[in-house]
Amino acid sequence: MTTEAAQPYLQRVAATTSQGVLPYNQAIQIGLFGVMLQSALLVGLLLKMCERFELPFGTVTIIVGLEALLVMTAASTIDFMVLVAVLGGLVGDVWLLLLRNRLGAFAFALPATLYGCYILSLKLVYGTWWEVHALTGIVVVAGLTGWLVSFLMRRPPAATPAT
Repeated sequence: MTTEAAQPYLQRVAATTSQGVLPYNQAIQIGLFGVMLQSALLVGLLLKMCERFELPFGTVTIIVGLEALLVMTAASTIDFMVLVAVLGGLVGDVWLLLLRNRLGAFAFALPATLYGCYILSLKLVYGTWWEVHALTGIVVVAGLTGWLVSFLMRRPPAATPAT
């Protein structure tokens, strides 16, 4: 199964160039679904990796940048979104360095920052037809999705033997 249909780097429904293609509410639903799905997959992968390994600086950048590059290569449309992903991944590496012992905070900060960079780049390059509450809401929902995934990824505390 592919997640290309819900890939924000390809489906730029918030960009002005997509205005009129979909009704406003439907565009927000598609954009929100893509951001939530990709945030959950990314945070789930990274938290599982953090559980098993001590991730070196640059890991998040490589994962996010490579994912964007491969998705865009498969769709034959490589453009500035790869750089946006790399920038978001680099900021994610800084968040991981700062929040290594607080993975719930990292799980919120990474997708919120990544999709904050995404929305900002769309606004600068294409402009946007979405209202401000939809744009900021997407960023907050991305962070909340990552934070909720961190609860799913937590291991229960070890049971103490009964005496």
